[in-house]
Order: sequence, then C-alpha cells, then structure tokens
Amino acid sequence: MALPKLTFEGKIEMKKNILLLLIVLGASGAYSKESNLELLWDQYGNRVAGAKGKNEIQIQVTGNLKKTGLYRLPKGFGLKSIYGVGGGHGGQGDFGGGPPVILTITRVVDGKNFVWRHKLKTLRLAKTHDFELQEGDLVYADTRIF
Repeated sequence: MALPKLTFEGKIEMKKNILLLLIVLGASGAYSKESNLELLWDQYGNRVAGAKGKNEIQIQVTGNLKKTGLYRLPKGFGLKSIYGVGGGHGGQGDFGGGPPVILTITRVVDGKNFVWRHKLKTLRLAKTHDFELQEGDLVYADTRIF
C-alpha cells in the first residue's frame, strides 16, 4: 500500500502540528526524557527544569511559605536563606498569619529519621552558624496559631 505524496504546504502543516503537540505535551509535563525533569524552584525563586547537576542538591520545602515544593540548590546552601528563597511567609495561621517561628529539617540517613528544629529569628542573626542542607532534606516552616 503506497502512501500518498504530500505537497509542500502539507509538509509544513504537518511540522506545525507536531511542533504544537510537543509544546503542549512539554507544558503539561506529560513528555520528558527523565522522570526528574519536573519544574523546581532554584535559589533565586525562579522555576527551573532539567536534570540535576553534580554540584546541586534537591530538597523539599513545605509549610507556611509562599513558594513551597521541590528546590534545586547549590551544594553547601544553608537554612538561613530558605525563608527568603521561599518568598517569605505564606499568610497561614491566625490573624492573616505571621512568619514561621520554627523551621524543622527532617533528614533520612541509613533508613533513620533525624530531626532538627531551628528558631527562624535566631537563625537569621549574623553570628549564628548556618545549618547546611543536604540532598533529600525536608524543610517545614511552622504555622503560628495563637
């Protein structure tokens, strides 16, 4: 069975349709070469996609921040900057919400959960030692309820 020959205009229309399909599938997240090509936040608060670099870590940020979700950050990134990168407090809690008081970090090492709690106010002081985030950390910003 022979296929019909396409005209020049037909070939252009077919290429347009394929390009449109790829754009739609890419925007919906349905097409990716790797499962980790989802949109993430970076240290500047921008959305990024693509494979993680060797000098990057991926963490998850949840709780009372405007920009929660997965973050791809440079190795050595500290907890002091998470509040700013996360866009400030998310307005959760009583009376329109206030900034989180406690940032909780959960890290799994050899199948065991380790949990650290840091007061945001103390952590942001210049003399306070920063807490270095590592691959797979979960950071939770608490919600203040009076």
